[in-house]
Amino acid sequence: METKAEYTIIDNIEDKVIIQNKQLRIIGYYGPNHQLNRLTEECGELIVAIAKFQRSGQYLSIKKKEPSEELNNLIYEMADVENLIEQIKLDYDLVSEGVKKIKEYKVNRELDRINRR
Repeated sequence: METKAEYTIIDNIEDKVIIQNKQLRIIGYYGPNHQLNRLTEECGELIVAIAKFQRSGQYLSIKKKEPSEELNNLIYEMADVENLIEQIKLDYDLVSEGVKKIKEYKVNRELDRINRR
């Protein structure tokens, strides 16, 4: 794995459509079951990256110009998980709509909890 991440901001609709088309091509090639298996593996790797980052004593609220090795690894693993989730959501409208609805429900529920405190 590389030690330094390159950060590119995708800030326009055209770039987002290009990325979505690439994601669809990837899941179309490998198939949804393969990508679900990969998602399982990547979630495990993300858990390990989170634990290592936390054990390193770092905090996400600290602003640094260069990410540490632990933060860089966390970023890479988060990107892997997000890419696979995005592929599955793009390939299945039912999953995409379900995730959208549940996310909204859970955000509202958490805000209700916060407001009650």
